[in-house]
Amino acid sequence: MENLRTLAVSFLTLQFALSVIVGCSPVDFSKTKEKPSCNGFDTCVVEPTSEYHHFVETKQVDSPTLDILIVNDTSGSMTQEQQEMGNRFSSFLNQIAGFDWQLGITTMEIYDEAYADDYRASTKKNPSTHYDGNLLKFANGRDILKASDSDKLNLFSKRIAIPTAEMGSGDERGIFTASLALTKQNFAGGLIRHDSHVAVIFLTDEDVRGARVNDCTGAFNNATCKRKDAREKDLPAHFLSQIEQLNLNSNTGRSVSVHSLIIPPNDSACLTAQRSLNYGNGSYGAKYAELSNNSSTKGMVKSICSSDYGTELAQIGSFVKNRVMSEVALTGNCDPVLSDSSRPFKVFLNDQLLTKDVDFILDARRVIFKYAIQSGDVVKTDFYCKK
Repeated sequence: MENLRTLAVSFLTLQFALSVIVGCSPVDFSKTKEKPSCNGFDTCVVEPTSEYHHFVETKQVDSPTLDILIVNDTSGSMTQEQQEMGNRFSSFLNQIAGFDWQLGITTMEIYDEAYADDYRASTKKNPSTHYDGNLLKFANGRDILKASDSDKLNLFSKRIAIPTAEMGSGDERGIFTASLALTKQNFAGGLIRHDSHVAVIFLTDEDVRGARVNDCTGAFNNATCKRKDAREKDLPAHFLSQIEQLNLNSNTGRSVSVHSLIIPPNDSACLTAQRSLNYGNGSYGAKYAELSNNSSTKGMVKSICSSDYGTELAQIGSFVKNRVMSEVALTGNCDPVLSDSSRPFKVFLNDQLLTKDVDFILDARRVIFKYAIQSGDVVKTDFYCKK
């Protein structure tokens, strides 16, 4: 009996002591429940005692994906250029043979009151697919053309050429409609896929909104003269902001290049030629060229006055091919450490260690090789990020 009393007293004493310890020691539940994290990325090597995350990833280069958005100026002055592009588009497609590509066409028309600062309902004569960044439908009833389509060249040439009944207003807002199209098509089953490079091609003989906003005199001085100064959404900065919001220029594996078939800035001979053909209409495509020359959307600027669109389109296609086949996105959603020699940034191609700035450069969170890599090549990246 005495032993039982002693045991009970001992148990109560222990229980009291534990209650005092627990009661006097604050518990940080966030720390006790927290596990070492790599922000959800499986390629991260957890280092619990380190202030860094260590990412090691191996990727095999497979059939590249490419999404193409053509932004078509549907004003009456563009008939010849549209026909030329349709006739020569095979030169572009030949460069990306073997790619898993798809293509959509939008116009430069803005009509919706939610988007337009000067609603043009009086000239709204086309179905909704013809404005506000919506995609035109091809003759097969679909709005996305695919590499697997057997009649793709014929379908493209018929759709890029706008018949008289479908011609636009002449208030070209291509940067705005391109931003809308990318936003509207950024979904499963849309034009813009989650792992693709996006190539945007502008075809126009005017800058945004005609660029001749101060020339509304003479023949233009009438009640239908509605051209305004370019608004915020017509400017390159808006497009760049949109692709960031859509994660089209980040670690997701997606990137954007912008190409412009325009009257190149300072090409006075082309400007004169276009204006002589189009009753004085035509302007340097300065804002489109600005996008094509931006480091985030670097592409090509080509002349709409070229006598051979085949050459121009082949060069754009070659650029896109090399861009797609020369870059690998980093995972991790973080900026790699580059200034710590004990944690080097390493890239391997088929098990061979490459040299930064010789074999590749690092552009934000993308490795860009200085030469095209091939399908079947294996790329390994090994780098650190601060937690």
